[in-house]
Amino acid sequence: MINENTLASRLGIDISKSGEHWNNLLESQFLEAKYGGIFQESWIRWWNDLIIDKFEEITGENLASLNAESRVNLLKERTGITGLVAADMIELCESSYFWNICEISQAPLDPFEGFKINTNEEPKPWQDYNYVSLFAYVTNPDIVTKKGIKIHPSDIKRLIEERKKLD
Repeated sequence: MINENTLASRLGIDISKSGEHWNNLLESQFLEAKYGGIFQESWIRWWNDLIIDKFEEITGENLASLNAESRVNLLKERTGITGLVAADMIELCESSYFWNICEISQAPLDPFEGFKINTNEEPKPWQDYNYVSLFAYVTNPDIVTKKGIKIHPSDIKRLIEERKKLD
């Protein structure tokens, strides 16, 4: 299950710039993918597999194989909801093949450009890692410290290399 920010990231949509068109899309196209069980009022979530299937049903395309602009253009074309706006890339990023969000900025992020956040235990096979963008990590050291964000050991070397490029 995924939250609203992750759902928007996977669809390539900027929630705030899309305004009521975002809610219109959810209500008209993705309502059946919304979780309806216990605690549904407290933790609003969507079933990821159903989102992927519904996107393919609507567009005839594989969600993960498209960048944000292509995803949004297809949704606009096929649903008639023309007020949807594609999300922008985070500064220092080059890919809009969004799938996750930056845990600091909550902005859409291609996980190949993000850095895994180390947790007490590895995610279960059905769970995703949490990520932080290079830009958020470098420009928000106080938030990194406050949230106790530590980079996963598998990404430390890459983080060091990317930070050197900034100097």
